[in-house]
Amino acid sequence: MVNKVIFLLVCLTLSSCAVETVQQQPEDPVERYAGSYSPYRYGDLTDTDVPAGYQPFYISHYSRHGSRYLIHEEDFDVVSSFEGYASQGCLSEKGMNLLSDLQRLRDEHVRMHSHLTLKGGSQQQGIAERMAKRFPQVFARGGKVRCVSSPAQRCNQSLANFALSLASEHNELDFSIYSGHRYYDIISARIKDSEKRAHYAQIRDSMVVAGGSPILAVKELFLQPEKVQADWPALTHYVYTLCCAMQCQDYQAPAMDAYFTEDQLEVLWKAENAFDYGVFCDRETFGDYRIDHVARPILNEILDQADYAIASDDRVADLRFGHDSGLSPLLTLIGLEDYVQTDPDEAWKIWRNHEKVCMASNIQIVFYKHRSKEILVKILRNEQETLIPALKPVTGPYYSWDNLKEYLLSR
Repeated sequence: MVNKVIFLLVCLTLSSCAVETVQQQPEDPVERYAGSYSPYRYGDLTDTDVPAGYQPFYISHYSRHGSRYLIHEEDFDVVSSFEGYASQGCLSEKGMNLLSDLQRLRDEHVRMHSHLTLKGGSQQQGIAERMAKRFPQVFARGGKVRCVSSPAQRCNQSLANFALSLASEHNELDFSIYSGHRYYDIISARIKDSEKRAHYAQIRDSMVVAGGSPILAVKELFLQPEKVQADWPALTHYVYTLCCAMQCQDYQAPAMDAYFTEDQLEVLWKAENAFDYGVFCDRETFGDYRIDHVARPILNEILDQADYAIASDDRVADLRFGHDSGLSPLLTLIGLEDYVQTDPDEAWKIWRNHEKVCMASNIQIVFYKHRSKEILVKILRNEQETLIPALKPVTGPYYSWDNLKEYLLSR
């Protein structure tokens, strides 16, 4: 029986984000240049055969929120600047076209900053639906589903969309909903890292300046750029960020190559990728502060709840809804494949933000039980089987839970 709490939460959260199921669209080859703003793509859903006699019985899950509106109103200060340039007759035809697109984006954001878009809600519904159909044995007997969310509205809305979709597939589940500032430490503890962000922002900006061509593209927005007093690297970053944010919207927004060539986008993406990797995953320059204060509490909570689920035999899932600032350090701490230490400006060769921290990016740890009470687990990242290079599986992607738990406790 579905807990009444979920209906209350759904009503509250969906009042500002209607529910709409949208099928995954064919991938636009330049869409990846939106980086962490890229829409969710789930890829290959093939499951390696589980050893005989094992059945899935519990899933531990953590997801970044789905596609969202920009968080801060000041993100649109650059639009006001362009309106000023337009009033002075400084913009080229390309610049006027961009201004029109930015004004549309700003209008869409009125009283919606930081909330989930319909696209973001659809992403969470789709993940839940596929989980329910992929592992029906977990949910078919009913059972308790514990849901924990960051107090950010976009995370609450992600939880609501996910839980509503899961309940529609298995209506005998009993949901418990937890959200509030108390749960920040569980989901993605807030830390002060302004010095760290400034350091990686310098790396990002230096890569754009060295690349050069994206700045030239922004100068093409003006009739006489040599007469414009502007911080060109900063202006380039703001324009690129807003173009990325357009990819989260529910209307047919301009593609990523509307104002930058693909070569220019590659420069911008590599630079932004360096920033994201540096802030969330780099353990060498600033040490393990984010790992210790953000990732480790999440991992400890995952282990504690898994122990409870195994012992109680009535908890079928733990669902967590948070942020890229929690998920990416968590996967770095776990040591998933491709989460290796490298120079931020070279991270794009193996760690790519449009794959690792796209909107609604997630990890699912699926537990399988044998009648002998032996437990195997496998890890899905964005619904695809993945491995921990430092740990030997029993077979394929399946690990002994005892061995995996021992390994994770040692991290």
